[in-house]
Amino acid sequence: LRDGRDVVASSLASFSKNPFMRKGFSALCHEWALASDAAIETAQRLKSQAMLVRYEDLARLDPSYTESLLRHAGLNPETYPWQRLKDLPLRGSSELAIQGEVNWKQQSKPANFNPVGRWNQWPDRLKQKFRAIAGKALIQAGYESASEW
Repeated sequence: LRDGRDVVASSLASFSKNPFMRKGFSALCHEWALASDAAIETAQRLKSQAMLVRYEDLARLDPSYTESLLRHAGLNPETYPWQRLKDLPLRGSSELAIQGEVNWKQQSKPANFNPVGRWNQWPDRLKQKFRAIAGKALIQAGYESASEW
């Protein structure tokens, strides 16, 4: 999972120039809510066979989180190239798109790169629209609590 607000922000930035890939804000919110619900339901149904992974947890590059993923997958954390974790490249970043076109080629990650929370720049009307469409899924996915509204 990834915070749906960031998914929508990234999708709008990545594909707004391509008429075949372009979707509206509301459609993207609905799609994220459906996909999030499906991911959560699948993880709950499959229990030990699946692990719900949040993009934000991966982006933090926390070794203990990475170790839990490796162990869940049955991999040995002792053979993981830990020294290379911080040097993982980017692919397809909407923020690093050239002339509005996202490419999926490997790119170096800028020192100040932060893919989390870009939706915070939205005007209040978009934040409220996202909540109206996908707020329940956002809460179920653990990105917000009902008390925050």
